[in-house]
Amino acid sequence: MALIDTGATHSMLDFQRVATPLGLRAVDHETMRFAGPRGPRDVPVYEAALAFPDFDLPSRIHRISGIDLPGPFIALIGMDLLNNTRFSLHWSDDGCFLHWTSIT
Repeated sequence: MALIDTGATHSMLDFQRVATPLGLRAVDHETMRFAGPRGPRDVPVYEAALAFPDFDLPSRIHRISGIDLPGPFIALIGMDLLNNTRFSLHWSDDGCFLHWTSIT
């Protein structure tokens, strides 16, 4: 499960549940500022290509920070990826669906 966060500048992966098991190696580190008591923290940065069911982001390598994400979320999609996409919600008798469209 991924969380779409329009208030987040950068996208992130859970490093314990995703980056480490996949064997991703940090290519850099950066200091990120978090709201609330977390404050600024030094976090690893990975290079990865992302894909989602029924939608592929423009095929390129993205720089994604690694942090501990809460709950069931293994990824946080921030504005660095959302800036190149358009998404809308669609409701039907079967539920609510997110429709992604690349604009690049």
